[in-house]
Amino acid sequence: MFIIVLSTLLAMLPDCAMAAESTAPTTLQLLDEASGRPIAGAHCRVGSLELLSDRRGMLQVPFGADTLSFSHLSYGQWQLSGVPLAASLESGTLRRSLAQLQMQPVTVFGLRKAGGTRESLRLEDADRLSHDGGERLVASPLFGGVRKSGSHGVDPVLRGFRRDQLNIVLDGGACAAAACPNRMDPPSSQLAPNRLDQLQVLKGPHSFRYGSTLGGTVLARSEPSQWSAGDRPYGRFSLGGESNGSVGRAEAVVGQVLGKTDLALHGSWSKGSDYEDGMGMDVASRFDRSSGGLSLGGLAGDADEFRLDVSRNVAGLTDFPALPMDLRSDRTNLFRLEWRHTAKHAHLRQWTISAHGNRVRHVMDNLERPTAGRMMDARTDALTRSGSLRGETGWQGRDWVLHAGADLRREEAEGTRRREVLMGPMAGRVMHDTVWNGGRITRAGLFAEGSLQKGEWTRRFSARLEHSRAEARRPDAGFASRQGELDHAWTDPSLSLGLGREWAGGWQAGAWLAHARRSPGLTETYINSFPVGSDAYDLLGTPGLASEANTQLDLRLGRRLRSAELEATIYVSRVGNFISSRIDTSLAPVMPSSPGVRRFVNLEEARFAGFELEAIWLALPDLRLSAQAAYTHAEDVDREEPLPEIPPLEGLLRIEKLWQRLALDTWLAARFVRNQDRVSQAFGESPTPGFARLDGGLNWNAPGGVQLALAVRNLLDREIREHLSRPLHGSGEILPSPGRSVLLTLSWDAMP
Repeated sequence: MFIIVLSTLLAMLPDCAMAAESTAPTTLQLLDEASGRPIAGAHCRVGSLELLSDRRGMLQVPFGADTLSFSHLSYGQWQLSGVPLAASLESGTLRRSLAQLQMQPVTVFGLRKAGGTRESLRLEDADRLSHDGGERLVASPLFGGVRKSGSHGVDPVLRGFRRDQLNIVLDGGACAAAACPNRMDPPSSQLAPNRLDQLQVLKGPHSFRYGSTLGGTVLARSEPSQWSAGDRPYGRFSLGGESNGSVGRAEAVVGQVLGKTDLALHGSWSKGSDYEDGMGMDVASRFDRSSGGLSLGGLAGDADEFRLDVSRNVAGLTDFPALPMDLRSDRTNLFRLEWRHTAKHAHLRQWTISAHGNRVRHVMDNLERPTAGRMMDARTDALTRSGSLRGETGWQGRDWVLHAGADLRREEAEGTRRREVLMGPMAGRVMHDTVWNGGRITRAGLFAEGSLQKGEWTRRFSARLEHSRAEARRPDAGFASRQGELDHAWTDPSLSLGLGREWAGGWQAGAWLAHARRSPGLTETYINSFPVGSDAYDLLGTPGLASEANTQLDLRLGRRLRSAELEATIYVSRVGNFISSRIDTSLAPVMPSSPGVRRFVNLEEARFAGFELEAIWLALPDLRLSAQAAYTHAEDVDREEPLPEIPPLEGLLRIEKLWQRLALDTWLAARFVRNQDRVSQAFGESPTPGFARLDGGLNWNAPGGVQLALAVRNLLDREIREHLSRPLHGSGEILPSPGRSVLLTLSWDAMP
């Protein structure tokens, strides 16, 4: 017995010695999830002990700590315990994303998987293979999507606001402007998902840091540069296919980290043909799209970082059955150069200077359409150029954050439509129409956005003063004869104030009040009799339009529990000088197929109201349920009828089950859409029936960084016609959505 006890004590001696050695504090570094930069000034409570991270984000965590409670103005409040705490202490680092959820209504679409309940939606490998960034946005009930093609160019609608009322921003600068008068190429379509890290949606007119907005801002962020102590290659390769429409896809990213320099090449390709709807009808849906580019990032010393991004998107022949023409070709070049300096001032934390440039060359025609009964051949060649210069400073104190700066943006467009008459006494005659009148709009802005936290209360503001000038550089004589002054200028102030608080038990509440102004865009100002609206009427721009003015209130109530998160938002909005159009019977249409001409006008008032509901429940560590719902009620007060292109009530239920031993993630999603009978008679809208759609799939994380994904869309093969989809050209039938389709994706992360 003595020998057994002695042997046990001797066996425990190494463990006791190790325990004695490990009683020293453990160093933990806090880092920003996106940039990898240190998080300074974070408060950490361990029992009764209060710690503060230094300028390098370092904390000395005492031995035996089982729970760490963190608090930071920009990163929110969170706790770490159990296995996640042990893993962070072992690695010596803890990464945290900015907590804008506590500052304003915002939804994050992350490209990388993450645990917990904070993430609203995720982009999987199949999303990276997508050729249209707008597709990911409209997959959420928060967005509707105007579709004129079954395969490309979906135009997002948020809370009933659309087109230029939404601000689409790529890496902090202006995204490419649509060159097509019919918006076959909306700015969201130029976002290449395979190089994006995150899509962030700032709902409502409550953030003016990146430009004026009436309905919201979409921030698209590219994958950040990587740094390493030594040289390291990395890469990702993905292949995919879709049964309905014979769609093939591929994407790849390859890069090399050379210490403080990161060079990456990326590319993607997608091609498909006609698909079948739920009733077995063929829908014209050919498309061919590819993109490629490079990113170069580097550190210049300890305080400076630079980034260069160059990319090109190419679209071939694409069917647009809801329009009179198809896309023949689209060539888009995008450029960004950014320099960021980390300051050592007591409050000035960093300053950033960036330049963005975009060029879109778009060609569309009707030459692939049936010749029987065709009155004329038409071809439009259009070009847009846009760019921005931006300077921003970031300031931070113990309980406040401030971003302030200035930007200059310019957008210009030109183009010509060629028409050749095929029938009648004018057969053989060729005519040319100016598309944009050589329109140019220059916007210069000053902005400031910040927050102040006192106790449990967070106060937030965002302000902008913007001056805009529109010029018609090459006006068409007919357009000029119908207008007064062609050049115009606007000065627009915008302001938003917010107040939020957290209570015990995880309750949160917030209120945001804004008055936002938006000056007219190129289409509203200079379009020259093209059918670009929700009906077949030619639309004529009006240079003298007044700026839209949106006064909006958002109220939010949420609760965060250990395994669940609930959030409800309601909003009401009054938009003065709302930009719409009215039929002008004194004008004759240019195209024989057009029933008449609409002229852009300011309505005295439009009203919006709606709600958004979101809930996430981690029922078990490996079982996650989520639900979303959104609804908008919008009214044209002048006509006393609904506004056009307003999405109906929509909900989404999703359940995900993780089989850890099999490294298998399975999911099932049900989408419910109510009928929309609130339609605009003035724009010829028709009611649409509701529907339910069921999708499902699985993702298998195989060894060696390989992931295999299988998904089935429209599992029950239902006939679906979205309310915001346009009618098929020459028919009153709404463009139908694809029927059942099986998607298979294979991805290999060469260097995780």
